[in-house]
Amino acid sequence: MPQRKSKSASFYIDIEKSPNLGDDDKQQKHLQQHQQQNKQPRKLMIISIFSIFSLGVLLLFLNYCTGINLNLDKSSLLSSSSTNHNTELFILQQELINEDINNGDLRSPISDEKKEPEEEKQNEDPFIDGDDGTEKEDPEEETTVEEEQQQQEQEADFEKVKESLDEIFSISPLIILSLNNRVEKLHKIIMNLNIDPEPKIINLSKHPNYINIVKYLQNINKSDDEDNIPKVFLSGSPIGSDDEIIEMYENDELVDYLKAKGQGLISI
Repeated sequence: MPQRKSKSASFYIDIEKSPNLGDDDKQQKHLQQHQQQNKQPRKLMIISIFSIFSLGVLLLFLNYCTGINLNLDKSSLLSSSSTNHNTELFILQQELINEDINNGDLRSPISDEKKEPEEEKQNEDPFIDGDDGTEKEDPEEETTVEEEQQQQEQEADFEKVKESLDEIFSISPLIILSLNNRVEKLHKIIMNLNIDPEPKIINLSKHPNYINIVKYLQNINKSDDEDNIPKVFLSGSPIGSDDEIIEMYENDELVDYLKAKGQGLISI
């Protein structure tokens, strides 16, 4: 028994296969084409925006890489300049060392480095001046040097004093030294003893070497008192001070004393 075909199905197929479409179908197709045409500019715009964004990112990346390269170049330049500077310093140091060796100075930088702590210790020395770098003299040594100089000067002066006194003592065997122009008690006592040859009174205050003569006479009696120096000399030797001669005179001992001391030189 033959089967009946569904009318609806055959109708759908017929419409699909039919080349002649209705007005609605044409409008729908036209709308689809219009939508497709509108999508193309939008795609182009999106692609353009994406391209511009990608280009901006690429430029930023290239700029960043360029900055890194510049920093690397600067650091390399600095390192190379410092290396060159160190090399120049090393060469200069070697030239100085060679020059010192040629001049006979065989010191090395190592020895100079070892000397630095010693120089610091010297700077801590209380006898070294930190401002000008000069050594301070030890006060005791300075005093010793001054004393030696004074002693040498004093010895030289004493030699002149001895010469002056020898000239004075050659005038007479018995000499009385005076420190002023006054006629004192001692002078009267000696001059009244009738001594032969006659004693001579010498006024030292008029002598050009007066000060050194007084110092020399003070050393004889180990006294700083000018009145206590020996003033009576017999043949150049001191025989007493003012007080001693006056005391012997008052005790009637002076004549015997002078006879004993001046035997063969004077007579009383």
